[in-house]
Amino acid sequence: AEQERDKNGLELEKLRSKWDDVNNTLVLAEQERDRNGLLSQSLQSQLGDVNNTVESQRREIETLELRNLEISEKLSSLQNTINTIQPSENTINHSIVSENTMKEGETLSNTMKEGETLSNTM
Repeated sequence: AEQERDKNGLELEKLRSKWDDVNNTLVLAEQERDRNGLLSQSLQSQLGDVNNTVESQRREIETLELRNLEISEKLSSLQNTINTIQPSENTINHSIVSENTMKEGETLSNTMKEGETLSNTM
């Protein structure tokens, strides 16, 4: 009976040691779970920040695209105005050339009259 008692005592000590090991493993697992939970919360928060940044940049890109479209429309309008003015400018330049040609003809005519007057005077 004493041997049985001693044997049972040793078996009980082994079981208590295993229980302590299991209990320590459980405590470590709970600590790991808590750390993972905090890490998960932190990552969720960071993901939210990234999503907010992406959404903000998407809206900014849309705004810039609309602004570029407005600028393109204004440039097109300005080009149309230039195309409208260009023929008028060419007509004005042609008129100036014609006027200068007429003045040169008038000057030549006056010179010929002065030559005729000089010839008559002689």
